[in-house]
Amino acid sequence: NPRYSPPCIHQKRMVQGIPLEDGCILNKNPATGELISKVPITTNVEDIVQQAQAAFGSWSKSTAAADRINLLKQGLLQLKDEKKADELAQLITKEMGKPLLEAQGEVECAVEKDEYFQILHDSLQPIQHKSSTVIRQALGVVVILSPWNFPADEILLLALPALASGNTVIVKPSEVTPETGRMVVETLAQVLPPHVLQLAQGDGAVGAALVSNDTVKMVCMTGSSATGKKILSTAAPQLKRCVLELGGKDPMIVFDSADLDKAAHDAVAYSLSNSGQVCCSIERVSQSTTPFCHLPR
Repeated sequence: NPRYSPPCIHQKRMVQGIPLEDGCILNKNPATGELISKVPITTNVEDIVQQAQAAFGSWSKSTAAADRINLLKQGLLQLKDEKKADELAQLITKEMGKPLLEAQGEVECAVEKDEYFQILHDSLQPIQHKSSTVIRQALGVVVILSPWNFPADEILLLALPALASGNTVIVKPSEVTPETGRMVVETLAQVLPPHVLQLAQGDGAVGAALVSNDTVKMVCMTGSSATGKKILSTAAPQLKRCVLELGGKDPMIVFDSADLDKAAHDAVAYSLSNSGQVCCSIERVSQSTTPFCHLPR
C-alpha cells in the first residue's frame, strides 16, 4: 500500500537486531550499545514518490547529461571535503562496526569517481548504427535499497548512474546504517534541484511500500536472495526494471601453477575482509588437482 503507515508504531520491534520503537529506528553503536540517534521512520511514501515524479520532467528533459554529471561531481566534492569525509568515516564505524581505517578507505573509494563519470557520459551518448540511432531515455522514479556493509559507496554506485541518466531517485538506506545514508543523500541532494534525490528511512516495510508503488519504474537493491525474490514478484506485474545484487557462493580456484603461499594468503584475506560481509568475498576454495592439504596452513 503506497499510503504506508508503519505497523505497531507505538510498540517495540526488532529488525536485523535493530530495535524499532515509537515510529523510530533506535540507531545504536554495535560495539558499545550506545544510542547514536533516533531516526524517524518515513510514513509519507506516496508524497515522496509523487514529488520525485513531479521533478522528473525538468531533470530529464531540461538538464543535459553533461550538466547533470557536473552537478553530481559538485556533490562528490562536498563529500570529499576533509572534515566531511572524516565525519562520514567515523559514522560508518559507529553504525556498522567497520574498523576506522576500512571506513576511511570506503569513503575515499566512494568519492573518487572521475573514471566512473567518464564511462557514464560516454554511455549516454547516441549510438549510430548505419541508418539507425540508439538513444537512451530516462525511466522515471528509481528506488534504491542500499545495504549496510558498504553504506556510503553502494548508494553512490547505484544513485550516480540513475541520476546522470535523468532519473529521479529515492534512497532507503539499511536500517543498520540510517545516518550514514542520510549524510550521503543529503550532501548530494544539496547541489541538485528539489526532489531529484530524496531519502526514506525505515525497515523492509518501507522498502516494500516503495517497490509496490505504481509510479516507481525501477528498483535497485543489494541484499539477500530472499528479499530479491520478493522484489521480483512485486515488480513483475508492471514489468518494472530491477538491478539486484544478491547473495552467492563465490569460489576461489587454485591451479597447479599458482603460488601457493600467495593463494593461501589471499584465500584468508578475501574471505575475512570486512568481516566477510562482501558480496564477492571468497566462501570456498577449490584446487584443480593438488590435494587441498598442500596449501600452507
